[in-house]
Amino acid sequence: MLLGWLLGVTLSNIILLFPSWKLFNFSLVSKSEMKSIGATYKDFPMINSLHAFTDILATQFLLFALITGNYGALQVGLFAVMNRYLRAPLALISSTVSQLYYREASTLKNQHLSIKNLFNKSQGMIAVVLIPVSLVIVFFGPQLFTWYLGSQWTASGNYARIMLPAVLMNFLCSTVSSTPILFEKQKTAYLFSVVGYVFSLSSIVIGAYLKLDFSAMLWIYSIVLTLYYLSLFIWYRYLISKFEHHVHLV
Repeated sequence: MLLGWLLGVTLSNIILLFPSWKLFNFSLVSKSEMKSIGATYKDFPMINSLHAFTDILATQFLLFALITGNYGALQVGLFAVMNRYLRAPLALISSTVSQLYYREASTLKNQHLSIKNLFNKSQGMIAVVLIPVSLVIVFFGPQLFTWYLGSQWTASGNYARIMLPAVLMNFLCSTVSSTPILFEKQKTAYLFSVVGYVFSLSSIVIGAYLKLDFSAMLWIYSIVLTLYYLSLFIWYRYLISKFEHHVHLV
């Protein structure tokens, strides 16, 4: 699966490269300037690419492998369906808000203006969506999955209730996840993610070792993830506050 994903990404980029190759004017490109820019912003492609790869490896391969190995294919199937239906609509909204945040925050930072109000506004926009979704999942999660997918998927609705705190914190963070990029803190952000994945995935192993049932283990996993995203969110706010202090001094 991992090799298939890498092959698909590589081939799609190669296919897009051919039609644009002839249209590109290489004489307009300064090699010395490209080297200078590359040296200045080397962390952006290198760290961000590694970060994205680690996210995919942890959330789409290691997570499912650990659940399958310790709790079986049935549980990983129920979890995967819950994860997909709970995250897909929220991801579409949060990605749109995130793009707007990054564009406007970059402009404000370059002009040495406050980003705090934009940060809070972005959180407010996603909260408007998350609050009603949360209420629906808390009160009607199992019934909703049963009605839409059938009685064999009722457990997915229960799992959605358990994972809800972690999912909510995840999307609150995702709307402003470009904050470390603004302040060139990609390495620290990557370190945060590695630590978060180590602790969260370890909770699955520990839960299986203690012979907890899947729901009990999932509560531990959800709590660990929630604490991780909360610490990440606090760090984002710290970066914004530090910049605000600098703006006021200027």
